[in-house]
Amino acid sequence: MTTGIAYYVDGINNLYRNKVNLCELVFKDRALLQILHGRLSHINSVSDFVLILPDTFVTQDISESAANLGIKIRTFDLSKMVEKPMFLQQQHWDTENDSGCDTLLGQPFAALVEEFGFDTLIVVPLCNILVESEAVIESIRLHKREAFDFTEICDRVPGAAWHVFDGNLLLGLEKSHPDLMRVRGALSWMLFKPLYPFKKGSCHCPRIKPSLNVDLRINSERSIYTFSNTVKDIDEFSGPEFSYEKWLKNSNWEEKYTEYGPKNIVIEPSNYCKASCLGCPHPKMTRNREHMSQEVFSKIASSFMPGDDCKWIFSGMGEPLLNPFISSMAKESAKYNSVLITSMQTNFPEDFPFRSLNQIRISVDSCTPEEFEKNRSGCVWKNIKEFLMFVKKRRESNLEFPDIGVTLVRHEKTEKNIQNFIGYYKQAVKPVFNDYYFVWPFEHIRSEVSWYQVLGESSYNNILKKTCTVDFEPVKRRVCRNSALSLYVLSNGAVTFCPYDFEGQYALGNVKENSLKEIWNLDSARSLRNNNSMPKPCVDCHDWYHYL
Repeated sequence: MTTGIAYYVDGINNLYRNKVNLCELVFKDRALLQILHGRLSHINSVSDFVLILPDTFVTQDISESAANLGIKIRTFDLSKMVEKPMFLQQQHWDTENDSGCDTLLGQPFAALVEEFGFDTLIVVPLCNILVESEAVIESIRLHKREAFDFTEICDRVPGAAWHVFDGNLLLGLEKSHPDLMRVRGALSWMLFKPLYPFKKGSCHCPRIKPSLNVDLRINSERSIYTFSNTVKDIDEFSGPEFSYEKWLKNSNWEEKYTEYGPKNIVIEPSNYCKASCLGCPHPKMTRNREHMSQEVFSKIASSFMPGDDCKWIFSGMGEPLLNPFISSMAKESAKYNSVLITSMQTNFPEDFPFRSLNQIRISVDSCTPEEFEKNRSGCVWKNIKEFLMFVKKRRESNLEFPDIGVTLVRHEKTEKNIQNFIGYYKQAVKPVFNDYYFVWPFEHIRSEVSWYQVLGESSYNNILKKTCTVDFEPVKRRVCRNSALSLYVLSNGAVTFCPYDFEGQYALGNVKENSLKEIWNLDSARSLRNNNSMPKPCVDCHDWYHYL
């Protein structure tokens, strides 16, 4: 029985991050191929190592590097592979993971099995720099002992997984479904939503999760910065003794990962609001009502560049659409992955640049006008209905438009309507999340609403009393992901680390005085992110699990 390892380059260019050349030197004098092969080349049961990549990615450097390591190179014609529509791609939704849902192409793997006669093929994405050799060996043993068709690697963070395939499985799928084997993501869909009774196994690797739930693959300048500043012994890091668990524990990677910059930048265009929604602290807010000026926003936006691996979110304690400059703000954010959260108290301006946004999230909390009036007094149900009709017409005309989501905040007044809310939108919407990342044949015309979501109630630093029956708090806590990876800029320019600090009481600085990047790198902000101090709002926060 023969086993092969394929180092895989998928050929995907990310929408929101600067392109990373996986074939270049990454850490000191090592390229990714050298690092991974240094760990896995000693596995005795493997007969051949192959680098498989798109034909357009082949360079003299990678060819020489592979030849020096004794690795064969095989290419596939990327132009003959079928890409999913953008609205079905996980990177579009910022929910990429390590399961292969979006990146795997079946045909190139089947071609390797046919050429080399592999009984078992291990596919290691070249960007997964945290793959551990001993865990790979264990997965091969399990796969062969149990005669699995496919072995799923569980309990890993993005950057530490691989795939184990039976050779006959790949050959059989290539013979029976050659069209799907050339479609991005279809191989995973066929395995996880099996067309046949495949024997699928799970290899549970060390169940150690990182303290921050983030992507640790080499797919951005952030990740290169992180590893370049944490890998102290490159020989140990590139050797078979490398331990994923020890690296997580001892490298202090969180400091460098967060030091690069925030993952979320939340902008409050205005703290004016016409509504009095249940569960909102706006009536208790004491700071002055004002709109953020175009000049202040431009200063914020100039702190970062496209590809800086961050999302821009227009939200806050007021209605963003009330700001007279919201159209120009949205237009300026077009170079980023951007989201606008609205309650539709007013309509979008006629000149609003919808194509500048990736998502629009509408707070509805209801399925009927009657419930809407009770829960969101001051907002306009008619505006939402007319807007969704407008979206539907744009989609039917095949015009580009942001993805639209609707949300319900769970509290004592909405709790009894949650099932109605979910039931209604289950019928009306085919949500992109979860199992709808792949449909075949592809659907190019979508419904006006792309997704729906139930959000947790917030106490806003204990200003409000929680009323819903479901609540969670950690027994042992560190600064939450919201604070460690996000900044919140209020309409007056104050910058806070907490999404529930609606008064700016714990502001780190003000963008009128310092740039956003300078504020991010203040000693006080670093100390907070690195868990050196636990500020007052974090100590007894009831909203630790609530992510934006």
